[in-house]
Order: sequence, then C-alpha cells, then structure tokens
Amino acid sequence: MASMENNFYIGVDNSGEDCGAELFFNAPVAKELGAEFVVYHYRPKLSVRQETEKAYMLAKRFEENGIYFVINTETGNWSETLTSTDGYDWVTREDGGHRFKFPRQVLEAFASSKMFAGVLYDEAEHAQLFRNLSIGMEGGTPDLPFFPDAPGLDLRQTDEHICSCAKELVEENMSLGAPRVMCEYVWPSLMHNFARAGMHIAYKQQKENWSNIWAAIAMGAARQYGCELWACVDLWFRATYPGHSAAEMASNLLFAYRTGIDRVYVENSGGKNFYTMQPDGSFILGEFGKYYKEIVDKYIAPCEREYSHLDFEPDIAIIRFDDTFWGQGKNMPWKDMLFGNPEHKSSERSGEWLKAWHTITHGAVKQKSLSWGRWDVYLSDAHRSFAPAKGPIVYDDKARYNDLKTAKLLFLCGEFIGDETLADAGTLVREGATAVTSARFAPAGITLGYTGGTATVQDEKGKWVITDDMASDEVKAEINELLGEPDEMTFNFKGGRTVRFKISADGNELTEL
Repeated sequence: MASMENNFYIGVDNSGEDCGAELFFNAPVAKELGAEFVVYHYRPKLSVRQETEKAYMLAKRFEENGIYFVINTETGNWSETLTSTDGYDWVTREDGGHRFKFPRQVLEAFASSKMFAGVLYDEAEHAQLFRNLSIGMEGGTPDLPFFPDAPGLDLRQTDEHICSCAKELVEENMSLGAPRVMCEYVWPSLMHNFARAGMHIAYKQQKENWSNIWAAIAMGAARQYGCELWACVDLWFRATYPGHSAAEMASNLLFAYRTGIDRVYVENSGGKNFYTMQPDGSFILGEFGKYYKEIVDKYIAPCEREYSHLDFEPDIAIIRFDDTFWGQGKNMPWKDMLFGNPEHKSSERSGEWLKAWHTITHGAVKQKSLSWGRWDVYLSDAHRSFAPAKGPIVYDDKARYNDLKTAKLLFLCGEFIGDETLADAGTLVREGATAVTSARFAPAGITLGYTGGTATVQDEKGKWVITDDMASDEVKAEINELLGEPDEMTFNFKGGRTVRFKISADGNELTEL
C-alpha cells in the first residue's frame, strides 16, 4: 500500500463473510485475526450516485478501523450484463471487450481514502485466456473476450497487443486515483505480460495450483518488471470449499512469508470454518481462523523479516517466451487458444517448460500440465501444494545477465528467446552454469554433429545439455546433482541467508529446516 512501510503484510479476502449490509465488512473479526488489509468484493447494485455515497461510507469504515482495503472486481467475470438503475454499464466496453469499469465518481470516492490500496482484477488472465468462460458456463453468452480481439497477428504481435491493452487498463484506473492495479492469477500465464504493462501480481497458492511453481513464475515477473508480489491463498479446490486443510493454509502462509512475498491474503475467509457469529453479535474463531491467527502471532506481528523476493538468488532458471500454455486443452473447458486468440494453438515447443518442471521437481509435476485444472491428467492424484525444487524462477524471453547470474542451471524453452538473452546465457555457461536446451537455442559451434536425443558438450567452465526431451532420463542423470533433495524446497537470499523446507508426505505441509 502506498503509505505502508513494512515489507510484509497479511490480509483476508472477504468473500462470503457474515455481516450486515450496513457494516460492509466484519471489522471485529479482521482485527481479531490480525489482518492488516481486506480484499473487498465489490458488487454494485445501485445507481452511480448511490454507489458513490456507499463508496465514501465504506472507505470511512475502513479508516475508522485502521485497515487498508483493495477493491476486487470479480463480479464482472460472472456478469454478462451489469447495468445500474440509472443506466451505467459496468462491464461492456466499446472496443468489444468485456471487463469491469468504474464510473469516475465511484473510484474517486474510494481513492479519497488514505486506506485505499488499489483495484484488483480477479482472474483477469483467466477471462482473457478463455474469453470470460465463467459467463458461458453460467448459461450466458459464450466467447466474450476480456480485451478486444486483434485478428491476423502472429504470436509476438498478439503478446504486444495484450500488453498494450493491459497498460490501458492500468492507466484508466490510476488516472482516477487507484494507487495500484493488480491481477489475481488462477493460471500461470500472462504474469510477465501484465507486469510489463505495470500491473502488480497477486498469484494464487493452493487452489488447483502448485504453490511454489506459481511463486517461481510470479517472482520472475515481479523481479524483471519491478512490480509488487502478492499471494492469494485460496481455500477452494475445484468445486469444494474448503478444499484444503487449515494446516495446509498455514503452511502456505508461512511459505509466502519466508520466501519474500510482499503481501499475502486468504481467499474465502468468511465461512464458518474461519469464524461463527453468535446471536449476541460476538463470534467464535473456527479451526481456520485459529491457524491464521497463530501464523500472525508467531511470524507476522513481530515483523522480523529483513529481506524480500528482490533479494532472492535463484539456483535454477527457466527462460521462455510466455505463449500462455500451461497444459490446457484435450477435451477440457480450458481450450487450446494461446492468449485467448482462437487463431493460435500450442506447439511441441509450448510444452517444453512443462517437461523442465517435471525434471526440476523430481517427477512430481506431470509432463502434460502444471495444474490440477487438467483433471484428466491429475484425476488419480490428491492435490499437493508443494513440489520439491531447489530455488527455481521463471523469466521471460527478455531476461538478462543480472537476472540470471546466480543460477547454476538454465532451461531454455519455448518459441522464442531474444538474442541478447541467449548471449547472456552463453556467458553464464562459460562461467560454469549448465544449460539444458534444444539445438535451436545452443550456439552454432556447440551443435555440430548433434542428430537427436541428448548430448552434453563442455563449454569452458560449464556445459550445454542439448536435448529433444527435457524430461528424459538422460537429462535427469546429467543434472541430478543440481536438483536438490526430492522432499525439500530451498531458497537462497543475499547475505548468505537460506530458507529450507521439508515437504510432508502428502505434499501439503512444511517443516522449516
């Protein structure tokens, strides 16, 4: 938040909470939990004038309680039409896109408060990639693009088009006083693109995700493009709430704190598992509320963390052009249309980074998809929050030497990597790093005689592992000593600090080592 000085804050998402409409949010519960901010789900139903008055009252209530607030616009993702009683259309855009838009008066009312922390476009990347699929699944018109379509563009041009649209969305909100604009990500795509546009990151942990893999992608985007890094610990799993245990939630909060994330909040913290209201207006904390408060009291309230993700020194770096492929398709609702453009389909190159993750995580991650959202791939597997990995990070195809310099192991993946980035990767190899790559990204002299399979070529102090399968047994054997332990995660930070976790047998709880 603009006026907050500490390098870590914890909050709650108020979806589903129990309180009277005139109270706006349950301040006593938030205070008891130790929450420092609330992600407030905004659902306009009145005239613009009345919504403006409500915005001032809501802001005043947050000020009275000393709690910061973020306005969440997820209602636009589920509303084909959202028109106020005086005719204002909150979701339909003249450019053909379907995304939430504040009336000037309403957003300026929120922005008048020193406790207003910004606007959150919840799952904007989901709405872009799958064309507001949630609306179609609810019986509305399918195929509503979030940002306007731009037919006839190649992949790079489409990437730039989406980035330009995201930049306009950021500027639209900030021109009306929003101190920051964020996206909350359910899929591991568009983080670098939106960060390049000036949109801060709020990636999801738990849900159907590998928490530390989403963190590695988000951390790379935040470090490359200088944006804030927030984590949303989501209690949903597919159609189940709570789909994760209180202990798993606590481990995810601890993970966010220890790995340098700027802000963390729990989504759907309003259910009876968090607290139960009593007839006299008091409340009793449930199991989830107690675990949350324990984490606050033990780690966050003392505020002893002196580092952030900006101090992270990665051991392993994946470098790729983000074409938005994470393993979607194959009879899933999540269709294979890169960037949400039906003209673009994934290729074998799109999936290289999935194979890299399979290798990095000692086989924990499936080669076909990063997400339990592909339930045909992960159907027989219980969800796991954490995969073993040694200090990984994901950068886009524009990463440079300073981004990569601590990495001992590089994976060069995807359709494109810039010439300057490839040159820097070559420098790192000569200095001692190992690079796993297809032949197309290796220096010309290194690939002489290569005809397929996996081959290792020394290059001064380092080596190139050239392969047509980043998940092959040959690749795994060649780099095994760089992968860490099969039941641990480690993260190194400047100053010689190491954060090390042992992962429980079920993959959902952490023990600090």
